[in-house]
Amino acid sequence: MADKNATIQILDNLISNAVKYSAPGSPVLLRMRTQARDLVLSVEDCGIGIPEDQKRFLFEPGRRLSNVGDVPGTG
Repeated sequence: MADKNATIQILDNLISNAVKYSAPGSPVLLRMRTQARDLVLSVEDCGIGIPEDQKRFLFEPGRRLSNVGDVPGTG
């Protein structure tokens, strides 16, 4: 069971960021599979990545990481 609107928002954010921070024309892969009673989703891209020392900030609302350059966004 999942909240439909929250799931859509999460997927939109993950896919949008994968495209936004990857070079034009580079692949963005969305994979879905089932595992027991769960749905497992993954997004893979060739983007700029997340600096190791900044991963602790991932879930802070509005936080922008140091390597985003001039790519617009809200964090």
